[in-house]
Amino acid sequence: MISIEPASEPQVLSDYSTHWGEEYKESLENGDSSRPARYRREDVRDALREETMGKCAYCESRFEHVAYLHIEHILPKRRFPLLVCEWSNLTLACQVCNTSKGDYYDEAALLLNPYVDEVELHVVFYGPMVIDRSDRARLTIAKLKLNRPDLLYQRQEALADVLRIVELVAASASNTPIRNALMEELARKTSKEAEYSSCVRSFVRAEGPHRGLLHVEDLGRTD
Repeated sequence: MISIEPASEPQVLSDYSTHWGEEYKESLENGDSSRPARYRREDVRDALREETMGKCAYCESRFEHVAYLHIEHILPKRRFPLLVCEWSNLTLACQVCNTSKGDYYDEAALLLNPYVDEVELHVVFYGPMVIDRSDRARLTIAKLKLNRPDLLYQRQEALADVLRIVELVAASASNTPIRNALMEELARKTSKEAEYSSCVRSFVRAEGPHRGLLHVEDLGRTD
């Protein structure tokens, strides 16, 4: 999980989210099994994909690497039907995170919200494993199964790839063009847009000073 910067709201939601929320609430109260899913629009999905950088908002898996992508309601739509099309309540999640979260909501025990919370203050990585720094982080990790075996495997693969680049950088210390090219590749691997970037950035922060690397924030520089 990594903090996400909210993107601009699609105009259609600005125009109709209140009306669509009332419509959804009414259908829920009437027991209508075919409740309208107005948020399932391609323009909304595209805006969310850009906002989340093409990753699950919770586990940071690329959507092409998981079975399905779901438009996720941060506050569950059954509990908060008026927010069913509210832009600030929508994100994208993979099938596993979406299913694991389900309709969970407890005002006294909130999950981390990547749009509101400074996630890196709450979680840290030990290799591929995410470790909690707060009760909310512990709850979020457990509820969303953020240390499930498939995620641990994918993160370990990402770390192995980065370690390969780090070792090549160290071996190319006397060859500036090669070193700069490798550093640019490492910058891409640690950017917020990269898959499992929170885990990878944590690894590079820990290993970089021991291997003569720049700080994570300076990886794009070649001067």
